Amino acid sequence: MNIKVDEILLFVLVLSRTGAIIMVAPVFGSPTVSVRVKAGFSFILALLFFQLAAGNNLIVEWDFISISLAVGKEILLGVLVGFTARFIFAGINLAGQMVGLQMGLTIANIMDPLNQAQISVISQFLGFMALVLFVTLNFHYIFIEAIADSFNLVGLGNARFGGFIFKDYMKLGGDIFLIGLKIGAPLYAILLFIYVGLGILARTVPQMNVFMMGFPLTIGLGMIFLGLSLPFIFEIIQMSFKGVEIDVYKLLNGI
Repeated sequence: MNIKVDEILLFVLVLSRTGAIIMVAPVFGSPTVSVRVKAGFSFILALLFFQLAAGNNLIVEWDFISISLAVGKEILLGVLVGFTARFIFAGINLAGQMVGLQMGLTIANIMDPLNQAQISVISQFLGFMALVLFVTLNFHYIFIEAIADSFNLVGLGNARFGGFIFKDYMKLGGDIFLIGLKIGAPLYAILLFIYVGLGILARTVPQMNVFMMGFPLTIGLGMIFLGLSLPFIFEIIQMSFKGVEIDVYKLLNGI
């Protein structure tokens, strides 16, 4: 079997785009997943989509500068596509941090292997719950489908990055606070009322050690209301993930 140089260079571009998406996208790009597994999966997908991608190639000259620019474009495109869902997980993490702070659980921060940072146990719980929903509801297939469709929408080495990307990512950045507020605001408000009640109790019964009573009360009631609000949180997370597909294809159509 004769392999042409053009085909090798095209495969490098396909692998660059595919690998960038896999390395950044949720689940696939998790730090807990071995780099060898990510690289192997990216290589297999690149082989599967090579014929589809090669048919949409518009690059004529293969000099060093053209190849370098083309590879850079493919990596940037893949990173932008794969990063879209990360904003949702950041919003969920923000909600957990807000609730954990009010419950008094910031003293029990733990190391999160997904974000490589210390977060509250509530953030860890909500993050794992969101990850399970992301996989069980098959939202991770969005990125595999996006890889295949991207070669029809954007030819290899022909991506165009304009100001619309900054605008779209500003909106996604704002969604972090919106998602965090939607998930955390009800629990945050309930805990605020509990603290107000404790403050009133401290003024009416000064002999009572409200500080010692406040910790188990806020943690216990916070856990109860968190459990009661889980169906509501599930719905918000699911609706947020449904918007990922729209954001991905909007980005690809713009590029």
